[in-house]
Amino acid sequence: MTDLKATFCRVLLFLSVAMIASGTWADEVSTKKAAISLVGKALAQVEAIGLEQALEDFKQPDNPFQEGDLYVFVYDFEGNNLANSVPLDLPGANLKDLRSPDGKLVIQQMIEMTKASGGGAFEYDWINPETQQIQSKISYFKKIPNFDGFIGSGYYRAEKPPAKKESITLVRQALAHIETVGLEQALQDFKQPDNPFRDGELYVFVYDFVGNNLANSAKITIPGVNLDKSLAQVRGPDGKLVVQQMIEMSKARGWGAFEYEMVNPVTQQLQPKISYFRKIPDFEGFVGSGYYISNPEQ
Repeated sequence: MTDLKATFCRVLLFLSVAMIASGTWADEVSTKKAAISLVGKALAQVEAIGLEQALEDFKQPDNPFQEGDLYVFVYDFEGNNLANSVPLDLPGANLKDLRSPDGKLVIQQMIEMTKASGGGAFEYDWINPETQQIQSKISYFKKIPNFDGFIGSGYYRAEKPPAKKESITLVRQALAHIETVGLEQALQDFKQPDNPFRDGELYVFVYDFVGNNLANSAKITIPGVNLDKSLAQVRGPDGKLVVQQMIEMSKARGWGAFEYEMVNPVTQQLQPKISYFRKIPDFEGFVGSGYYISNPEQ
């Protein structure tokens, strides 16, 4: 039991070292871009010198794969920590069953997303060691070519955005409405003009597990996409199988969070978006809502 506690403490330290944005959303955009760039830099190192040597390089003191508060981490598909570019006593530890404070199987989720689409972004809560507060953290990761594993990097958000809380609340309200009036009536209600399930750029959407769009409370249209057909195999502008990914996550654990690009109904521009979704009880489908974030390229 003592060894287990010691391992958990090391895990906690690993998942909560540094990575703190400086306090504004503009700073967060810059930090996000740096994290994505660091993953690309690490993958280039693997390609240049091979995985085995790259793993050793990541572990060296003062290695070039730390940028301020950012660092890289490497896992195989079994959940084993192979390396991180900060001096932590973790390589070899299996973290596949580790849960974050908000109940998410962090490494397992990254493994599943990497297997499904070659990488992704995952948001979860963890303790910030500097503030000793639970904060929202986003990690970005990509599959290592010709190897069953991935490289990632992440950062703590300066604060949990109000839009995130509002998105989650909107999903809960939509599920409560379904429970109260039934799915068929709720779907009609979601489609009504001036319905209460939209707040600015926030809105709810409903899909079945075939990928059919059953309703969205903002009357969203996507150029070149027929919303009357299954969207399971339709890729977003960033190449992600958005609906299929949400279906798989909803089937696997009944909920999820996913980052992708979508048209903002307010600005009519493509923007990165983080959506939260939950399975509808006694129905093969899910309800979701999300919020738009600044584009890291801007």
